[in-house]
Amino acid sequence: MSTAEAAIVRDLNLLPSPHTDKYMTVERRVASVETQRGCVFRCNFCFYNKDMSIRNRRFDLDRVKSELLYWLNRDVVEIYLMDPIFNLNATRAKEICRFIAKHNTRRVQMHAAILAEFMDDELASLMAAANMCWLEVGLQTTDDTTLQAVERRLRMTPFLEGIEHLKRHKLYFELQLIFGLPFETPETFRRSLNFAASLEPSELSVFILLILPGTELWTKAEALGISFDPNPLYTVRSHPSMSADDIAEGTRNVDVINGMGASRTIHILQREPGLTMSVIVDAWNAFRDGRELSSVMGNDMKTLVTEFCHHHGGPPSFYAAMIELEYGSEQQSKRRAPGDVPRPYPEHPSATL
Repeated sequence: MSTAEAAIVRDLNLLPSPHTDKYMTVERRVASVETQRGCVFRCNFCFYNKDMSIRNRRFDLDRVKSELLYWLNRDVVEIYLMDPIFNLNATRAKEICRFIAKHNTRRVQMHAAILAEFMDDELASLMAAANMCWLEVGLQTTDDTTLQAVERRLRMTPFLEGIEHLKRHKLYFELQLIFGLPFETPETFRRSLNFAASLEPSELSVFILLILPGTELWTKAEALGISFDPNPLYTVRSHPSMSADDIAEGTRNVDVINGMGASRTIHILQREPGLTMSVIVDAWNAFRDGRELSSVMGNDMKTLVTEFCHHHGGPPSFYAAMIELEYGSEQQSKRRAPGDVPRPYPEHPSATL
């Protein structure tokens, strides 16, 4: 049985708040709070603007503050602001951050997705005061043809300025890319990857393109020659500029990149003259395949980095020491959490790094 689509609720404040003792359990949980819904942008791969005649609706600030205060006064470990773009309106975002900073006496961790182009120094400072401990920053691609195809904007100068504001105030941010977008090739993705890594984000993550039902890209998939899994997760299989083999190899690379995650060692290694993240990924895969390893950890990591330095440059003893600090002994099978790398770091032989 199917029914017609429900009418869009134009005034979000008509919806009853779920943030009450009647509906919520509070002990040691992650609380999710919306301050707005929808997005004004038209990125074809995104679900946030799906079939919406109203691109963005906002809860009244008084309601937002009341719901945030409800959680700030309870035993939660994190508050996740679920907005597609928390700083879509910078003035509003600043007001919310001021409120959180004033009332977040227990220093509850805050998590939000932002647009780098809309960052300024004041907002970054307020986010730090509010204890924003995890910020998601979508880059997705730097390829102009792909950006045009998926109707995504990227204003490079404001983007770079926004990244600098985040770094200046020591905000932990995850820079995100999408692999497999239409008109992208393995080579243009490598360029996007190398650019993203060169910005030295706190963490670099790559996601495989999903052709989500109801998105514009799902509607245009046949016209664009995109093949994808018709079942969840709707993963891309191929398109005219990426074969099935390209997608398969790219998926392997994505696993490596995400495995590196927030590795300080890799951040510093890519600064060596002539090196890029894509070169490191290639070496990682070759090392893993040559030894038939499912993952590379512990002493294997030290061996990989040492061999890499001998072939591509960089002081092997320095990077072996960095790996030991990050990953520990061969028995340690799990990477340390971001920010948990022991200090002090070993000193690089070159004063320029």
